[in-house]
Amino acid sequence: MATVYLHIGLPKTGTTALQRFLYNNTDVLERHGVSYPDFGLRYKNNSSYLSFHKNGRFLIAPNTSSGTRDFSRPADEYAPTLDKIAELGKSYEKIIISDEGIWKISGNRENFWSDLKSDLKSRGLELKVIVYLRRQDSFVQSLYAQRVKETKQPFTFEEYLASEAAVWPLDFKKRLDHISGIVGKDAMLVRIYEKGQYQGREEEPTLFSDFLDIFGLALSDGFQVEQEQLNSSFDGTYLELKRLLNILPESINGSALQKTLYEIGSLNPYIQKSTKTTYFKSREVQQAFLDQFAESNSAVAREYLGRKDGQLFYERIPDLPQETVSTEELLRDSLLFYGRTIQRLEKQNAELEQKLEKLEAELEKKRSRNVVALVKNSVYSRTQKTS
Repeated sequence: MATVYLHIGLPKTGTTALQRFLYNNTDVLERHGVSYPDFGLRYKNNSSYLSFHKNGRFLIAPNTSSGTRDFSRPADEYAPTLDKIAELGKSYEKIIISDEGIWKISGNRENFWSDLKSDLKSRGLELKVIVYLRRQDSFVQSLYAQRVKETKQPFTFEEYLASEAAVWPLDFKKRLDHISGIVGKDAMLVRIYEKGQYQGREEEPTLFSDFLDIFGLALSDGFQVEQEQLNSSFDGTYLELKRLLNILPESINGSALQKTLYEIGSLNPYIQKSTKTTYFKSREVQQAFLDQFAESNSAVAREYLGRKDGQLFYERIPDLPQETVSTEELLRDSLLFYGRTIQRLEKQNAELEQKLEKLEAELEKKRSRNVVALVKNSVYSRTQKTS
């Protein structure tokens, strides 16, 4: 019986890098009896398409057959895609499906896990669930930066914690217990997103070696790793600029704005190498936030990782300065953003003017040809009448 390994997140645990790694190494995986399939499905998110490396999005994509986004029932492509997985199961013992949104969005569908387990079983497939856990205080800070970068939310970190972060399943035990209560605890593969806890046969294990270790594989088995940083976030003045710009109407607040901020970040000759900071007001506030999950985290360590000491995360809260942006830096980078925006507009206008001149020249040629044709036809008509 083939096994579907469903990688469900959490977000901000290197999922984009992992998905890209798996996609780029599909041939190597297949030689080891593992499939990371591309089902050809693409989903639009705001103004851009979600990465095609997320091959598990069909599981949580909204049903839009009624013209509205309905997360309470599977999308139309759900069953046909499971059928494709069943076909793959005839050739591969292990099939990896990945989308970090499953950790949260699966909770919007009451019978998500029971239906999925049943639907896979009816197709002769077994289910295992891979989840990476990141310490809650680190997780919410990373997620906050991404939310500011990718949405038009102008909230501060404190406002974010009091609103959106509150709806995330940060009580890991509660969510894991819900899932394991349906699929079985032996089907839960819980890993920790922390450098000191990565596993693998490499001398210095990484996230990639840790994921491959689940399948008894190692990077030395022929896998290639890209050095490019994926899904990077803004920080410092650029995050603050994006947060302030988020109040702009949606029609003019999109990918072009992000691209301009990335450009000035790379071109800025005044920027200093960024130092690590925290969005929490103090170390005590950060510790208090983390303490509310202490009991839950300890239970996860004991029950899902077999750690008698109840230690889930080994890294301690670092003593970091609070993230601040000086008025001088904000004014400087605002001017750079304004200047770069003008440059981009001038370049676009110049390109449009060149296209317009080319079109006008082509139109003039067509007019000239038409005039010549009309004259020839007129002369021909008069010649015919005379004869």
